[in-house]
Amino acid sequence: MRQSARVVLESVSPLRKRLGPAGVFFVLSVALWTLWVLASPVISHRPPSFSSPYLLSPLVLLAGAVAGGLLVDRWRNCSLREPVPVLLAIAAFAAPVYANASAAVGVLLVAIAAVALLDLPRPMDIAGMARTSEIVGAAPAASATAANEASRHFPVRVPRSIRQMGESRQAAFAMGVGVIGILLAFGSQASLLLLAALLVTISVVYRVRTGPSRAITLATGLVLVAFAAVTVAILGSRESWPAWLSQSDSLSSARHTLWNDALSLWKQNPLVGSGHGTFTPSSELASTTPGLEATHSLVLQVLAELGIIGLVLLAAVFAGGLLLATQTGRDRGAISGAAWTFLAIHSTIDHLEDFPVVALTAGILIGWSGRHDPLHQ
Repeated sequence: MRQSARVVLESVSPLRKRLGPAGVFFVLSVALWTLWVLASPVISHRPPSFSSPYLLSPLVLLAGAVAGGLLVDRWRNCSLREPVPVLLAIAAFAAPVYANASAAVGVLLVAIAAVALLDLPRPMDIAGMARTSEIVGAAPAASATAANEASRHFPVRVPRSIRQMGESRQAAFAMGVGVIGILLAFGSQASLLLLAALLVTISVVYRVRTGPSRAITLATGLVLVAFAAVTVAILGSRESWPAWLSQSDSLSSARHTLWNDALSLWKQNPLVGSGHGTFTPSSELASTTPGLEATHSLVLQVLAELGIIGLVLLAAVFAGGLLLATQTGRDRGAISGAAWTFLAIHSTIDHLEDFPVVALTAGILIGWSGRHDPLHQ
């Protein structure tokens, strides 16, 4: 029995080392969320729905995180063969979908482009690395380790002129992705506001060439998302909204009704929720108006259908993604952490979970940013 356990731990150890503690927490949070989504129909005596966005989007998010880690490895090896078709396909697929989802993808693409520019390959001088290690008093084994790491990623020394040409192509592609993202973001007022905040973050990071500490980035993200969720709940519980708020295209009176209906449904089963798919038939507006079948708030829909347990697990998924996005450099962590936070804020006033392309792009961002690079540390 002990030998079997040891074999399992040894097989998991390389994966845990690659993911890092944040990656392990992220995977576990997605797994627990998935288990609760599968268990919820049993508790509420409803048939399970394997096509539910509650199942598909987290799995696509996880797949995107894996893809992001693979793409950044290729990117750091001066390869455009994989990043180009993947990111362009995402942009092309996102363009014709629901405007708010398309705009959310645009904001994420801007963040990916910004992180990619920070992640451009740097010249590798294996002998220089060894000399540096010896100067600071490192053991010869450390020099050999550094050289091995460099040779593993860059087995062939590329002439400077060719390397500079490759980096120029990568920079041009990253900036092109950023421009596409900005154009997509114009499809939503909320995304434009979040894009402006993201561009300010990127500008500051590029200017000072670093970002805030990881603790500050994490605390800021958690506080902002919690504030957005509480604000939505308060607005949904009000009998009426101020006139200026009801006139907004993004926060119409229809959303007020949907949010209020979701909170009313949640009060019937606060802990475990009423089950997936129960919101639409419970709301007169959602059941009779095409295009308004969803709550237009991920937080309130999860609360109504999956209860407090579901909301806690959703918060864990967000926290895991934020931890993953910020586990490497401060500069990349600040940008990707901000974009991930802004996506969560946007999700509090919309139903972005219904669009897998949003989850895929978000996964690529946090997987890309969270991938350790021994040569850039």
